[in-house]
Amino acid sequence: MIAKWEPKRFIEQLIEFHQRQLTYDQAKSELEEILRDGDGDIETLNRDQRIVLLAEAFDYEVLVTVDWLSERYDVDIRCYRIRIAKNENDHFLTCSRAYPPPELIENAIDRRRKKTVGPEPMDWEETLRSIETKR
Repeated sequence: MIAKWEPKRFIEQLIEFHQRQLTYDQAKSELEEILRDGDGDIETLNRDQRIVLLAEAFDYEVLVTVDWLSERYDVDIRCYRIRIAKNENDHFLTCSRAYPPPELIENAIDRRRKKTVGPEPMDWEETLRSIETKR
């Protein structure tokens, strides 16, 4: 629903959320502060999409599909299990990550750090010459 929003639209929605008690500049500053905490900035807002799924439980098929989309198309998808616990008059919400598991995240971070860019691909003539010289 918000994939095509420009940063200005997010600021306007933040003003609405605060029941118009913020000026445009105040809302912009608040949004910039939120983004700064997440290593983002307002100019790059909404350029990359991600999907966050929340549920009490996930079917195996959902998790397999999420894994496929993540691996095959590099879609940033997160799945979180949520539960509500009650203690007398208090309610507690718990949230735990179902996908990706912590081990996958650590491995992905390590891979990105170690990723090296190789040489430019050769044209056909260079490729054929390199194959002929290796015989």
